[in-house]
Amino acid sequence: MLSRLLKKSVPSGPSFSKMPYAEGEQLAFYQRLRRALPNCTLFPDVSLAALLTPLASDARHQRQLQERLASRNMAYGVFNDTLECQCVIELTHAGQQDEQRVLTLGLLEEAGIPCFSWETSRLPSTDQILRTMAAFTDIVPPRFEAAANSVMRHASVSPAVGQQAQQTQQTQQTGQGSLTMDDVLKLTKHGNVKAVYPHVWERICLFHNEPRHLEQYLSSLSLQNRGENRNGFPEGVIVELTDLQGANSRFIPAPVQTHSSWNSSFVNI
Repeated sequence: MLSRLLKKSVPSGPSFSKMPYAEGEQLAFYQRLRRALPNCTLFPDVSLAALLTPLASDARHQRQLQERLASRNMAYGVFNDTLECQCVIELTHAGQQDEQRVLTLGLLEEAGIPCFSWETSRLPSTDQILRTMAAFTDIVPPRFEAAANSVMRHASVSPAVGQQAQQTQQTQQTGQGSLTMDDVLKLTKHGNVKAVYPHVWERICLFHNEPRHLEQYLSSLSLQNRGENRNGFPEGVIVELTDLQGANSRFIPAPVQTHSSWNSSFVNI
């Protein structure tokens, strides 16, 4: 009897609750990275042990080095579509320059992995990230292939949906669903946009593999959308922008026309 009274009651509710992996400024910075590096895969909080392999001949020494690497994490690892590390991003505090950090930077440099550092109190904007990491904005976008054991479900579709599906299938067969940087360079071979409007050129490079975003951006550059007090572009720039818009338009699927069951001839009186 006494033992039962001394027993503590076990709570019947859940012991844990889900928490956000990132929020606030950390989440905002992640979104900026995604916009600046749309073709890259970002992994937060990456251990150096997952990126570097010690070359020590002695197994014990190699294990010790691996354990030392595991205690050091980078804020983000930037990978291509085959999960090859392209670079890492380090977030530091103001004035931080400890011995461990210097050693880490030396190891990354020795392994040929570029490292970009920003202070947590002064995180860069999307445009600043784009300028700093411009070399990684041209990474080839990933190509996904259907699994061999995938199940295709057949259903009746409207002609418009069928036409859009056919366009998607053709895109998958050709392996290209957007303009490549080679396409962009060919369409702007005279370099007028790049020379006269470098900020416009950066945006084009940023959105070249996102047809809808590129269309929206190029449309926003038209004179009627830029306000009455803004001058038009020089002729050479207009030619390049027009060529880009025309070439990009073939990657935008035709809008699906849906027919509502509501008879528009009926109105409320």
